[in-house]
Amino acid sequence: MEVETAPADDAATQVVIAPVESLLAPGTQQQLQVRLYNSKGQYLRLAQPGEVSYKLQGPGSIDENGMYVIRRSDEEAASATFITATVGEVSGEARVRVVPALPWSVDFDNGEIPVTWVGARYRHVPLDFELLMKLKNEDQLASDLYIYFMTEFTNFSANRVFDDSTPRQTWTKLLQFVGLSDGEDRPKNVEEAQAAFGVALQKLIDEKVLSAADWSTWDRATSVEGKTSPQPKLTVTQGERKIDGNGVMCKITTIPKGARSQGWMGHPDLHDYTIQADVYGFERNGKIPDIGLVGQRYTLDMMGASQQLQFRTWTPQLNRFSVEVPFKWEANKWYTMKFRTQASGDGQATLKGKVWVKGEEEPADWLIEATDEIGNVIGSPGLFGNAKDAEIFYDNLTVTPNE
Repeated sequence: MEVETAPADDAATQVVIAPVESLLAPGTQQQLQVRLYNSKGQYLRLAQPGEVSYKLQGPGSIDENGMYVIRRSDEEAASATFITATVGEVSGEARVRVVPALPWSVDFDNGEIPVTWVGARYRHVPLDFELLMKLKNEDQLASDLYIYFMTEFTNFSANRVFDDSTPRQTWTKLLQFVGLSDGEDRPKNVEEAQAAFGVALQKLIDEKVLSAADWSTWDRATSVEGKTSPQPKLTVTQGERKIDGNGVMCKITTIPKGARSQGWMGHPDLHDYTIQADVYGFERNGKIPDIGLVGQRYTLDMMGASQQLQFRTWTPQLNRFSVEVPFKWEANKWYTMKFRTQASGDGQATLKGKVWVKGEEEPADWLIEATDEIGNVIGSPGLFGNAKDAEIFYDNLTVTPNE
């Protein structure tokens, strides 16, 4: 067996902070190390306190020895801090998430998805639901474009270009989302594209969702003789409008490799809590989505195609633990979901769930109940959603300790 010798190159070209990711609660601290590596990725040594300078972007403080402290008074809400350590001219970065104790309440009216939620921000986008419904009633295309463009602006930049001049084919993907990608419906030139999109784009400009929408062309080669054909190119720029109505969190159908996924909100050792949220599903092509809440490593899933409520731990192991009850629900209607998890001293977990039409009186009885003999006794609250068929919306989410 070959034994690695001491690095011959002792010049530090890489700085690594360990741990690079931390999850803390207000009133706690985390000791950080600054590790130095050479250009070959070989470990050299720990940096000494006197040679490291730290910079924080976010709440908390850090001393020269690398002790990061988040005082209880620093941040009572969920927050994130980026820590940069510099040795000489080389820097490295670590991230700290701070999640306070229960209870939590999030209504998305500020247009923000909590930065500490894992697996949520890229796959979801905050929207103004009142504006969305206004657009939907006036012009379905404008409504769809509002969802699509806000997702683009949130995940990329405030200026987006849609054409097929690169393998990403952003123009075709936009057409697919709004149902104009096939056959005679597909715009073949700028004139046809302007005719198809003009009214909807103007509505978004009037609502200040967009500040500009400009058409141009790009040339696509059509033969080996070098002939080209001008193709549509749309450039849109985000407007100044913020959420000024009812803010919601939307999971869009086009998220790559994430339309069916989970997200988590807090510490993995939480237990014995109730998670509740208002939920809403669109319908597209006669299909509706699956919408769920996660508690203590279990999912309560309001399933669209099968019209049932389901408890499960992990989809590939439904034969190990899953419970279903019939439950009819409709698209384009708000419901309230409530999911309670409770661990017992003998390793069991008790699950209770209910769903009712938002605004109606909460049912006294639970609609679905189960006990897992080999229970998950801890786990972070979270969300589950399968938006491959249609968009999902969440609002008024709360997580509270069980009484």
